[in-house]
Amino acid sequence: MKDDLKSLAKRARHARHVLILMRHAKAESVEEAPGGRDIERALVDKGKRQASRVADGLEGLNLTPDRIVCSGAVRARQTLDGMLPTFGDGPVVDYRRSLYDGGFQDMLDEIVRTPRGTRTLMVLAHEPTVSMAVQRLAGDDSDPRCLDLVGLGMPTATVAILVADAEFADWTPDAAALIAVLRPKDMR
Repeated sequence: MKDDLKSLAKRARHARHVLILMRHAKAESVEEAPGGRDIERALVDKGKRQASRVADGLEGLNLTPDRIVCSGAVRARQTLDGMLPTFGDGPVVDYRRSLYDGGFQDMLDEIVRTPRGTRTLMVLAHEPTVSMAVQRLAGDDSDPRCLDLVGLGMPTATVAILVADAEFADWTPDAAALIAVLRPKDMR
């Protein structure tokens, strides 16, 4: 796996634009959430550890985001809160309710609104939208093994890394290459 991570880091380093799509970390059940509201579900201890591990892994791959767009749901915000100490003050962060209750088009709208010159964008949201977005954005240059993994859905705290030469404002379906799908346990 170490060699795979080195190869991934090299490929990402040579890409003009990198998109990291992430599903939030492990959260409590709806029954445990305040008022039984899904949007209020908080991270469990395992989720907090996952968030920290993923942040450390991304930083180790030199994939600290320049900009992060995060769902407004509690579990997504808490996932990002667990990652920001590793990322430092660099990323510009925006929170969007549309990433909680919207679909692929809402996510694509956020991606294409990214200011020109942004190299690494991270979008932190929910299933099934995250895996659908990966599948829709991934073009012919994508790793077929990664596409197979995403076809099964993305477990909590999993990231998909896509690359393209085009500015985010010009991204369309099939415009990027999916180069990796990483779970927290892959980031050691």
